[in-house]
Amino acid sequence: IIVVRALNGGFAKKERKTVKMTVEHNGKTVELSCLIDTGNMLRDAFTDMPIAVVDRSISKCLMIDLDNLSEDTIKQNKLRYIPYNTVGNEGLMPVFKPDSIFFEGKRVENVLIGVSSHRFESEYKAVANYDIF
Repeated sequence: IIVVRALNGGFAKKERKTVKMTVEHNGKTVELSCLIDTGNMLRDAFTDMPIAVVDRSISKCLMIDLDNLSEDTIKQNKLRYIPYNTVGNEGLMPVFKPDSIFFEGKRVENVLIGVSSHRFESEYKAVANYDIF
């Protein structure tokens, strides 16, 4: 395990790295602080795209009300659900492809946005897969 961890980027540092993430979708733009998580291995099983998970409140800023989903909203946003597994939880997470996504001002292609079922109680509002960088 130690060798595999060392080859995959080493052990988690005590200092957490955060970056500015900008998401554009449906004519709306949201800027938020994003934690780069070396332990986040969430990827889409069909496209193999990495997934950045955002706080549930962010979806409403992008005009996606997950509490009152209609067929039109699902089609317009191309929402779908993927299975996820964490240390203490598992379930289905809604994901979508934003119109564009930027990390520190640099446009990144082929990243999906997953919406957490919980609010993040911290200074960051998103957690990104390290593979995005």
